[in-house]
Amino acid sequence: MLHKGHTVFLLFISVFLYGNTPYIEQIKIVDQCTYLTEPLSVPALGIKGAEFQNIEAVKAVRACQESHSSHPDDHHIEFLLARAFFRGGQYHEGIDLLRSSCEHGDIGGCTLLGSQYHRGLYNGQYDQKKAVLLWQWSCSLGDPLACHNLAMLSDQKSDYVSKEADIKQAYLLGSCLSDLFPPACAAYANHIYFKTIPYDRDLYEYTSYIACFSGDQNSCYFLKKVLEESNDTMQQKKLYFSMQASCKNGNANACESVGSQYNSGGDSKLNHLLAYTQYEEGCNNGAECFACWYAGRYKIIGAEGVAQDIPRGINYLEKSCYIGMNTFACYDLALFYLFTSETKYRDRQKAVKPLERACKIGNVRSLFLGCDQGIAICCTEKKRYEEIQSKNK
Repeated sequence: MLHKGHTVFLLFISVFLYGNTPYIEQIKIVDQCTYLTEPLSVPALGIKGAEFQNIEAVKAVRACQESHSSHPDDHHIEFLLARAFFRGGQYHEGIDLLRSSCEHGDIGGCTLLGSQYHRGLYNGQYDQKKAVLLWQWSCSLGDPLACHNLAMLSDQKSDYVSKEADIKQAYLLGSCLSDLFPPACAAYANHIYFKTIPYDRDLYEYTSYIACFSGDQNSCYFLKKVLEESNDTMQQKKLYFSMQASCKNGNANACESVGSQYNSGGDSKLNHLLAYTQYEEGCNNGAECFACWYAGRYKIIGAEGVAQDIPRGINYLEKSCYIGMNTFACYDLALFYLFTSETKYRDRQKAVKPLERACKIGNVRSLFLGCDQGIAICCTEKKRYEEIQSKNK
């Protein structure tokens, strides 16, 4: 429970909960610059929110320069252009724009300026007090990123932010409830998991839901854990829909998970098609290890409901083998080149590379297949494997 002295905080947290915040109201221009660099998620405006590390710097700078040229008096665009410059390491180009945006009252600009003071990047000045004051002002006007920053600072040695757990809890929860900054929900669930915030099952589930929906893989793990602990009879359906939403928002591992659910749902044309679609999306978005393996197998085999496309299947197996480090994909790729009934693809030389890779990593089936094909590294590793097995008997 929050102390009475903290009720002032609740007054400005209520800004998040009733109607548009002043932050949202200052977004007048919605264009490519906004889509690429706006840090908050505003579904009503079609803005997904761009975390700093995910900004494509060159593309963002170009788009925001065009936007600033068309709207030179819009101080939120000034802030976004500064943010784009910073992402590309062009601090000198962005700092005057950032200062101008904050001086003219842009909330996001003041939050980012606070971050520059906090990191010592504002003209070489490290001033935590100024950072906190700027964040407190921005947080009070509805910027959940500023509230999130204050919560994170409460974990550090700072003379300007309370260390009390309920203050951190209030900042994070308010930021999460805004629905504008899902990473705050992930942080809240993470703190509950590591017991730095008192356990509350409902809040743990809620914050994990929001963060998982947004595409955060760890939060999907937290959600699964809390649903299992509660013996929720609807847990499978809840996890399924959560993973679907997470997949759509860029969580490649969630795509793989949904694909596996379809794959185990029965041998039907529809299940094969839905499973392949999810595996392919996961593969193309970073889940190379298993999603690419499954997608490749589907395309090479051409299961009912999935059109056979051998070149694409080979490409997916290669991604799984060489990028995802999946030795089973390497083995399947070699097996295909050695024994496929599609004679135009049969090529022992092409089988050598994936077999060598799998043998080096220690795939047992590859050791035997590779040695049968006369591949030296596979024979060496097979001998070593057999010696180890003999000693363990």
